[in-house]
Amino acid sequence: MKSGNKLIKALWLLPALLAIPAYFASAALTGQQVYDQYCAKCHILGSYDPSGYRDLFEYGSRVSDKFNGGASKHKGVKLSSSDISNVATFLNNPTTTAPLAIQTSSLPNASTGTSYSQILTASGGTPPYTWSRSAGTLPTGLTLSSSGVISGTLSATGTFTFTARVTDAAAASTTKSLSITVTSGTTALSITTSTLPDGSVGAAYSQALAATGGSTPYTWSVSGTLPPGITLTSGGTVTGTPSAAGTYSFTARAVDSKSVTATRALSLTIAAPPATPMTSSDKNLFLTNCVVCHTPSGLEYRTVSQIQSAIRGNVGGMGTAQLTALSSSSLEGIARTLVPSTPQVISCDTCHSSSSPSPTPTTGQGIYDSNCSGCHKLSSYDTSGTAPDIYQSTRIDSYYSPGSSGHKGVTLSAEDINNLKTFLNNPSSSPTPTPTPTPTPTPTTGQATYDNSCSSCHRMGTYDTSGTAPNLYQTTLMDSYYTAGVSGHRSITLSSTEIANLKTFFAGTTTPAPAPTPTPTPTPTTGQGVYDANCASCHRLDTYDTTGSAPNLYGDGSDVNEEYSAGVRGHQGITLTASQMSSLSSFLDAPTTTTTPTPAPAPTTGQGTYDANCAGCHRLGTYDTSGSAPDLSGDGSLVDGEYRAGVSGHKGITLSSTEISNLKTFLNSK
Repeated sequence: MKSGNKLIKALWLLPALLAIPAYFASAALTGQQVYDQYCAKCHILGSYDPSGYRDLFEYGSRVSDKFNGGASKHKGVKLSSSDISNVATFLNNPTTTAPLAIQTSSLPNASTGTSYSQILTASGGTPPYTWSRSAGTLPTGLTLSSSGVISGTLSATGTFTFTARVTDAAAASTTKSLSITVTSGTTALSITTSTLPDGSVGAAYSQALAATGGSTPYTWSVSGTLPPGITLTSGGTVTGTPSAAGTYSFTARAVDSKSVTATRALSLTIAAPPATPMTSSDKNLFLTNCVVCHTPSGLEYRTVSQIQSAIRGNVGGMGTAQLTALSSSSLEGIARTLVPSTPQVISCDTCHSSSSPSPTPTTGQGIYDSNCSGCHKLSSYDTSGTAPDIYQSTRIDSYYSPGSSGHKGVTLSAEDINNLKTFLNNPSSSPTPTPTPTPTPTPTTGQATYDNSCSSCHRMGTYDTSGTAPNLYQTTLMDSYYTAGVSGHRSITLSSTEIANLKTFFAGTTTPAPAPTPTPTPTPTTGQGVYDANCASCHRLDTYDTTGSAPNLYGDGSDVNEEYSAGVRGHQGITLTASQMSSLSSFLDAPTTTTTPTPAPAPTTGQGTYDANCAGCHRLGTYDTSGSAPDLSGDGSLVDGEYRAGVSGHKGITLSSTEISNLKTFLNSK
């Protein structure tokens, strides 16, 4: 039986023996290949080949006794020198490599018009593998890559048979016959939606995308940017409620059930919400409840819920009884004033005209009454304001420069500033507000009432253009400020007749000639003068001016032309001539001064330091109960967190080490 097996092996090997001449023209074989072709018919090799006789395991050293490179030796076999070396190594250590084989046994059928991609696989041999087609024909539109990928788009029907060949790194190869049947299919997959209808902010949006061809169902996805609030569902619906206006570009992708993909670039435009016309009642609601602190700029598109949330959360002190009591319809009216579309938006011109300001009163008391008392308090002289008490404030020079528009757009002369500072430091030295002599009889005409009670602050159409407070022409707010016989706005008491006549006057029934426009204060022309008037209230300038909190302008002369153009309103609304710009530029680069003012000596006692720097905002136990900022009683330890000796600290204030020490002691004593 054993001899019969050997005969069968010999017959099996006969084709290989006949191919010996071709072998010498081929590449060198591996040791395993040499053994399989020339030795396995007779011998065994350990566990690798247990079927022959005479085990050659670890007989590698004897191979050279049987063969000489290129000479016909044992059994008439001729081996090259490299074959002898390789088989000797293999006999000593028969590390096996499975025979090279193509594992792919069949390929899926397909239909025309679809994409096709399949990977052929092999095993055994010595990777990597190289693939090719050795016979037959691939379906029209498909190719076989060297890495074994059959891919392309099918375009013809039929059954296509071909032979795939794989070759490994040792030049061993094998083949397998495969076939693909192509049937008539659907048209190629494509997205037919080319445009999308526009949407609107706040309005629900839903639009289905459409595709044709391929194999349903389709699965949709998106790349790029959809409008905020909008999504694309896997079913192909663009849906949601957009929250921001603009045009958004994105790419829609559809994938059919056979993984065929199609894409389409699309865009979706979201418009701002249509504006509901603002009524005069809406405007009055904003003017009555909001304009003291706000302008519509920066509040665009605030919704009723956002406004209501700010009131309930007391944001910025909005939780007042007046605002809390506003109805939903009133909040809707206010919201309509915040939609920025001409002509309904409220601007500064809603309350203020562009006329030149009237001459400012020159006494400190008069300046305070005209420009400060509407918001601030001043010790016992004026306790009605809601803004900080400015008794003995040292910050006036931070807010005003002579001849320049300062805090709240008010322009004061140097004399006005000095008089105001004197009055703030000692309001008791001035008489209590001088009572206005009661006219006999009390004026009853609207014009007379306006002249006596309103003209010192307000303007009124073309009749009076000199005030700085809002223009009262055609105002409808009179009943919000006055009730007959009751002390109202600015503690003024009007009769019902005076109120009625004043409203009639505001409506424009009386239009006397306007008052003459005052001549403005001359603008400084030297670089130092331009700086002092327009820049010093905020900025610093080397050693010339070290008090400001805004950036130091030393050496920044070249920046002047970036902030200003001659004769045109520039930075902070200031208008400079070409000469002033040139002088200012030179002064910033070389601030040579004509006069350096000597600062007033800073107070050194703890009480003096508190009065000068803290009392304007804070409270201090029973010593100072008028401020709106936190009570500093016992908080001396916090001073070191706000100030360092000789360095600008909280609110830009600079204190010496003595002042810091004294202030801490004073705060802890209260």
